[in-house]
Amino acid sequence: MRTQVDLNGVEEINPSIEAMVRDVPINLNTIREIKSSVKTVVKDMTELSAYVEKSRELIEHSRIHILLNEKQAARILNVTPDEMRQRRFYRREPGYFKVGDHAFYSFAVLIDYVARCEVHPIPQQERTRNSRKARD
Repeated sequence: MRTQVDLNGVEEINPSIEAMVRDVPINLNTIREIKSSVKTVVKDMTELSAYVEKSRELIEHSRIHILLNEKQAARILNVTPDEMRQRRFYRREPGYFKVGDHAFYSFAVLIDYVARCEVHPIPQQERTRNSRKARD
C-alpha cells in the first residue's frame, strides 16, 4: 500500500521505506538521487526484457540453429554421450543434424524436448479418489 507523504517535493514513498528514512539523517537530494536511480534501473530492465524477448522470437522464427555437439547435448539432458548414440541408433528423440560423420543437436529442439518430458503430478484429492476406486 502506498501513501502520500510530503517530503519537500518527493511525490510518493513506500511506508516501510518511510519508516526507515524517518530515523536516518538523509537530505532531499539523496532521496531524489535514489528515486532517479530506481527509475533508471526499471527503464533499463524493461529495455533488456524487450531485447531478450525480441531475440528469442528471432531465433525461434529464423532458420538459425544453435548447434551443440553430442557431449554438450548429453549434459543438457543429463545423460551420457553413449545414451545419445543409442538414441540416434534407435531413432528416438531428440532429433539431430548429421554433418559428415558428426551429429549435432539444435539447442531449441533440446529445450522443446525437455519441456515435453515434464510430468505433472496428480493432485492429492484425485490420488485419493483413484486409490479408493481401485480397492472397490
